[in-house]
This record gives sequence, structure tokens and C-alpha cells, in this order.
Amino acid sequence: VRDAYSGGSEYIPKALIKHASESEVDYNERVERAYYLNYPRRIANLITQYCLASPPARENAPQEIKDDFTLEKINVDELMRQVSTSLNLYGMVWFLVSMPFFEGELTLEQKQKKHIRPYAAALKPYDVTDWSYDASGDLNWVIIRTFKRYDDDPFSSAIIAERFILYTKDFVRIYEKGGDVPIMEYPNTLGIVPVFRIQEIDGYAMDSRHYFEEIVRISDAILNNESEAQMNLVKQMFGMLVCSESYARNAGKSPDKTSNIISRSTAIIESVEEKGITRYISPAGVETAAIREENKALKQEMYDIIGMALNSISHAQQTAESKSWDFHSVSRFLANRADLLEQAENKIWQLMRLYDPSIPEVSAAYSRKFEVEDLTSQVKALLDIHNLSTAPLSLKKQ
Repeated sequence: VRDAYSGGSEYIPKALIKHASESEVDYNERVERAYYLNYPRRIANLITQYCLASPPARENAPQEIKDDFTLEKINVDELMRQVSTSLNLYGMVWFLVSMPFFEGELTLEQKQKKHIRPYAAALKPYDVTDWSYDASGDLNWVIIRTFKRYDDDPFSSAIIAERFILYTKDFVRIYEKGGDVPIMEYPNTLGIVPVFRIQEIDGYAMDSRHYFEEIVRISDAILNNESEAQMNLVKQMFGMLVCSESYARNAGKSPDKTSNIISRSTAIIESVEEKGITRYISPAGVETAAIREENKALKQEMYDIIGMALNSISHAQQTAESKSWDFHSVSRFLANRADLLEQAENKIWQLMRLYDPSIPEVSAAYSRKFEVEDLTSQVKALLDIHNLSTAPLSLKKQ
């Protein structure tokens, strides 16, 4: 899922399937010509754009914390957009609420000068490598994988170290990969593990695979089908040469070196008996059209899976009642996502107050009103991308 979302030329060889009877030369040409229409990224981002089109209301939220929610210059809205997109991809997101360690008495001047205050971080499922719950359902401990970049010296190459952070109810320990001794340890003054996770309310919370994996599978099928359609077009323009057996046997004996090379610009001399044998063959155009129609149907299926398809694939006019139901279905999908994000953010503010009671009580309220009617044209535009079949290769890749 992560690789499909990232896309780019590196993803194409991972998703493109080599035929059992395909030569390495032909396959390499397909890889070189292939282009990836990144539907997974577009779908994941599209849901976030509509769900968070209106910024949430945050009562009593300090501006300084809102503007730098992560202590890495990422504001609260940007972080929650990242969270929403991660939910689309993985169905689950972990949160860490922490505070830089400081020894001794912490004055207001030191807090402001050194930016010693609580912050939040959103973690993808693979960032949390292990955890344990107690009998009451609270975390006993959790291990988080992270990376530290050492790049203070501009005259030497940066060093990226893999780290593992162990959070328990009593202490925090930081290890670097390969080391048994922690490079840092300090007490956890909260008495609880400041980590929690949220999950989409679907089968994923019941140990099932997340539906977005099916989106990626369909997207990969489109990539492979499109590659086949593209190669069919190439073969229609540059057909496969079929020559006589006698020519193939005697080609190396011919004094005319140019006739030893089989290409469209080189003539082949044939006898009267072999007239009509040497010819070019190529796929019929109808095969390419069928592939493109299949891709169009697959694109519709992707939006049906996530419940974001607003139009029936039928050309029949939709009734007002059916359109209303479509809009209602999408609105509920987005409202459920807003509920999840709202609960997560309010829990973050509560944990921040445990670190620093001077932070006021904050109540975040996410919008439940969505302009889903505008989504129709967005989805239709995505489904019509198949019309790119007549565009130049350079435009397709772009």
C-alpha cells in the first residue's frame, strides 16, 4: 500500500507482471514504456480533501500549539490531514503525545526559550513494532521505531540512525539499532503510556485486511491492462515480421549485409514460390478497445468499494431519490471519518494537559456538513482518464 501510494517509476517493476512466455527483452520494453496512473494516492487524498474541507473549530486552543503541533513546524490541521490520509491507506493510526525531557526546575522563561511543551506525533502502523495491554485495556508498554538524522556538519555526509523508543508507565528508554544499552533514559511522570491508536470502524478492527489493499490490487490490474493495451498499439504500428523458412536459413550467406538485418526498412528478396509468405502481422484494434473498456469498469469498481461513487454506470437517468441516497451514503462515510478524527484530537489535548496543566481545556469540533454534490464531477473526471489513450506517450507518462 505504501509503495502504491508513493508511485513513481520505482513502483512500476513491482506491480507489472511478466508473462510466463514473455522474453526478457519484451518485458524490459514494457517496463520502460509503462506509465502509472496513481489512483490509490488520488483516492486517499480525495477523501481527506472532502472530509477536512472546513477547518475544525477549537475552543480555547493556544495559538502557539496550534501553529506548531508537532514541534517540527507542522500545525494541527496539517497533522490531522496526514492522519486522515493514513487512515485511508492503513485503516489504523497510532498517536504519541510527549514532551522534551528537562532536568531540574522548569521556569516559564526556559519553557518559552527552549520550547519545552507537549507535542503530538502521528505514527503509521509499521512505526509501532510491539506493545502490551494490561487487564484494564491500558497500554503496559509500547516500542516505537524512529530515525535520528545527524547532519550538523555541512562538510560531511549526514548519518541516519535507526532508533527504538520504549515507553512504559514508569520510564522512557531510547536505544539505537544494534545496541543493548539505552543511549538515554528518563522517568515517565504521567504514570501512563502516552500512546493510543484509532481504527476505522470496519472489518479491519476485527483482525481483517483493510479494504484499501483491494484498491491497490485493482489499480495494479489497471496498470497491467494499460501496459498490454499500449503494447498492442505499438505492435499495430510496428507489426511482427513473418519470413520464409528458406530466407531464414540463407540470410547469413547473403553477400548483401543489409538483407541480413530484419527490420521495416530492409527489403527481403523472395522467390516466386514464396510470394506472399513474408509479411507483417499485428493485433487487431478491437483487442485494445476491449482492454480499455475493462479498465474503465475497474475504475468504477474502485470507487464503489470505498462508497465514493455517486453515479450509476448505467446511462439511464437517475431518479431524485437514488441521487439523494448516493449523497447521503457519501456524507455518512465522511461523517464517520470526522467522528474518528475529532475523538483522536480531543484525546491529544487531554494528554497535553496532563503534561502541562497550564494548557486550557480544548474542545475540537469537526464539521459534519460536506458538499458531496461537487464530488460527482471529480469522480467522473477520474473515470474519464481512459480517454488519454489517444494522447502522445510523453503526455501519458506526465
